[in-house]
Amino acid sequence: MTRRASAFVLGMAGLTRAAIGLWLGFRPFDDTYITFRYALNLASGHGFVYNFGEPVLGTTAPLWAMMLGAFAVIGAPIEQTALVISLACDVASAFFLWRLLSALGFGCGIPLAAAMIFLGTFDYLSIARSGMESSFFVFLVLGALTSMAARRFVAAATFAGLAALTRPEGTLLLLMLPVAGWYYRADLRMRDIATGFAWLAAIAGSWAVYATITFGSVVPQSVVAKAGMFKDPALRQFSWNNLALFFLRGQHGGEIFTRTYVQLMPIVSLLAGVGGVWLVVNVLRRRNADAIPRVALLLFFPCAYVAAMAVSHAFTYFPWYYAPIYPFMAALVPIGTAALARSSSRTVLTVACALIAAQTAAA
Repeated sequence: MTRRASAFVLGMAGLTRAAIGLWLGFRPFDDTYITFRYALNLASGHGFVYNFGEPVLGTTAPLWAMMLGAFAVIGAPIEQTALVISLACDVASAFFLWRLLSALGFGCGIPLAAAMIFLGTFDYLSIARSGMESSFFVFLVLGALTSMAARRFVAAATFAGLAALTRPEGTLLLLMLPVAGWYYRADLRMRDIATGFAWLAAIAGSWAVYATITFGSVVPQSVVAKAGMFKDPALRQFSWNNLALFFLRGQHGGEIFTRTYVQLMPIVSLLAGVGGVWLVVNVLRRRNADAIPRVALLLFFPCAYVAAMAVSHAFTYFPWYYAPIYPFMAALVPIGTAALARSSSRTVLTVACALIAAQTAAA
């Protein structure tokens, strides 16, 4: 399949998925309204606060709250605005995933299959419909990684800075930027690297100054509160159990406290694991020059994210904590399939279609 044909197929799939999301409608989680309240208070002129006159940073998604607040100023209903932006971000994320894998030298079948699996993951759609910042955050993460792979350092730094303002875990991208700048130094101009870091400093620095003056710290109060529970052995065991259950059975499904096999997670996890091992083995064997950036751009962020969240015992009932894992599993599944099928594009696309069809039927 040609690049243009792949883009057309992906575009139609994205539009279909967005239409389904709009038809199913807005379905919030309880934490959704924490950020919504910050956004509405900001839009109404009461400042970036949860309660009037109490400057406390209680949301871990300040950029998402500010963006929704900007739309609320012009009269846009906040629930529908969050839904539309999230669904649009998911479509853009699928294209970023397709472009990322293409830039890393994978053939046409793997990038298209990965993007289609990402769009076809039904449980991820429930997160996009929740009004949480997850879809926006994933869009920024994939935008940063795709820009790194394309040697667009200014764009990568901008995406990374915005991601860090959307979720604390976005700071992981800031660790990757200097490494990417060094690795691709032969393809970059010093002016682009300097401009990228200047943009990053402006984005992160502006928020750091504002948060420090207004709240006394850049660390959200919710993070401080949860940090007090880190030593609880019961919470530690609960979090690790939830992480294991996610890879074996999927996230909590139709209702928050119900798990399902809708995502066929045993199969998905197995194929993704094979894909990850194949990437690492290629680096160890040094079979091609693309091996190192493939591992760095496809494995570092999800592995570091899972490790950080697991160590902090954050994997509880709440589905949005698992959202950033999905696009990377979607990328690794066709890679693992290709490794098992010896790079057969037809097999890769067939497995992708089967997974999507099975998930849709189950859902």
